[in-house]
Amino acid sequence: MGTEHGTQGLQKGLYGPVIVRRKGDVLPDRTHTVVFNDMLINNRPPHSGPNFEATVGDRVEFIVITHGEFYHTFHMHGHRWADNRTGMLTGPEDPSQVIDNKITGPADSFGFQVIAGRGSVRAPGCTTAMCRATPTWDGGTVPGEEAGRDDSRIRPGPSRG
Repeated sequence: MGTEHGTQGLQKGLYGPVIVRRKGDVLPDRTHTVVFNDMLINNRPPHSGPNFEATVGDRVEFIVITHGEFYHTFHMHGHRWADNRTGMLTGPEDPSQVIDNKITGPADSFGFQVIAGRGSVRAPGCTTAMCRATPTWDGGTVPGEEAGRDDSRIRPGPSRG
């Protein structure tokens, strides 16, 4: 476990998602991987996390993985998703809970898709993804990731009817 292929490898960035899809699953325009590794996000120190970009209207997939010893709460400002296999409701009768944060613990992972800007409780612009667990918040693992930037900073998306 403590070898270059175990914990040491994880600490150096030896990680990533394996996504198995069902026939007919809608593919995302973008996939972003978020790895909480103790007090780091994608092995970066506090306040230096990556920027996850998307154009309004893009189907964006987030894969969230937790390594290390801490629990984290993944939260994304301005967007909600269904707590199911895809993050999307299948229809008006779908019993899935719609959430905007999810707890993830050591060796845990989940994924979901959202449409950038659709159903957002905010106007298109900076949407922050972060950990909301108090110990990591206190330790400096705070906002630094963005998705769905406004079209003054990136190209407007194509019309999706």
